[in-house]
Amino acid sequence: MNSSFHIQNRTTLSDQLKDNSLLVVFSGRSVRRTADDFYPFFANRNFVYLVGADMENFTYVAAKQGGAVSEWLFIEEPNQAREAWTGRRMTIEEAQATTGIQNVLFEDGFLRHLHNLIQKGCYDVMYLDFDMLAPSQPHTPEQRFAALIKADYPHIALNSIYPLVRRMRTYKSPEEIENLRKAVRLTGKGLRAIWSACKPGMREYELETEFKYALAKEGCRNPAFKPIVSSGANNFYLHYDKPMGTIGEGDLVLCDVGAMSDGYCADISRVFPASGRFSERQRAIYEASLAGVLAAQAVGRPGCTFEEFNLAAREEVQQRLQALGLVKEPDDLKKYMWHGLAHHVGLDVHDVGIYDVPMAENMVFTLDVGIYVREWNVGLRIEDNVLVTADSMVNLAEEAGIPKAPDELEALLAR
Repeated sequence: MNSSFHIQNRTTLSDQLKDNSLLVVFSGRSVRRTADDFYPFFANRNFVYLVGADMENFTYVAAKQGGAVSEWLFIEEPNQAREAWTGRRMTIEEAQATTGIQNVLFEDGFLRHLHNLIQKGCYDVMYLDFDMLAPSQPHTPEQRFAALIKADYPHIALNSIYPLVRRMRTYKSPEEIENLRKAVRLTGKGLRAIWSACKPGMREYELETEFKYALAKEGCRNPAFKPIVSSGANNFYLHYDKPMGTIGEGDLVLCDVGAMSDGYCADISRVFPASGRFSERQRAIYEASLAGVLAAQAVGRPGCTFEEFNLAAREEVQQRLQALGLVKEPDDLKKYMWHGLAHHVGLDVHDVGIYDVPMAENMVFTLDVGIYVREWNVGLRIEDNVLVTADSMVNLAEEAGIPKAPDELEALLAR
């Protein structure tokens, strides 16, 4: 992404901050795996959205006074001894070009600089990025830093930018939409590699490897998330993460996968018969899921609520399952549909975003209809990514030519 994208994001955010306030956002640090080994670094997505530098141990600081905003970026200092082990660090000039921030300093001066700002007595509010998945999770760097601020500067009120950035990230810019389109197209290439390779008797992880290799050949070293590749009874575990099963002759294979383009994530699910042809029961459930996808897509447009979107699919699936004798009462559907249709996609595969407003132009989210019938050993979902336009909805998976009609899948597998 061009630095102008991140500059605009910072401007949009700063316009919403109170006057006489400070803003501090951390990129984060690698998490220790074991001994002296660390997990690969993955920067705070809100930091990337605002700053643009996907680098460890960076800190962004902004000060707003009289409507004017000053900003600084603190980066790791070049260190030849450390770089010999962990790789070259970003220079001041590179950081300036990447972020559009001209005041770039080294991270060992961060606390001293912040202290000097606070001691001027001009600021009474500090914004941090408080993002808690659950109350029981370990404290985040922001929480630990907030405790230090409360102890040393009790007159400073603490506030969060998370609700503001969450709303901003709900609506995608043209650059973001183009990256999401690229990610969906690349996901399609990965799925075609899976379809070409799959045969009964393979292990699930072999197909996972085919997908990752197809992405790597196109310059995408890491998928958007750990691929979910399951078969048979393993399809009943939604976030199945141990693809060690052997694919049976009569199994359905479920692939919930996504590529990444410049940090933006696709999330596509496809199901196909390992033998090349659906059984009668498999096709019946598959067609019910596909009908739900098409029903939701037909109502999706600006002004449609996410509740209406879900309801359109559920009503269609309910009618289909009633005809199959699986559903008798409306509440019976809960036994077979375990999750909703939509979550936003973007810098996170389950992207931050709001759902308490109607759909609006430039939202991008999933259209995911899953049906899980244990008594028939048929578990599947069809998931696309869709873009809300000025007057309708565009299915990015269809636009990318990723097949999902059962006849089309069978013909592809036969080839």
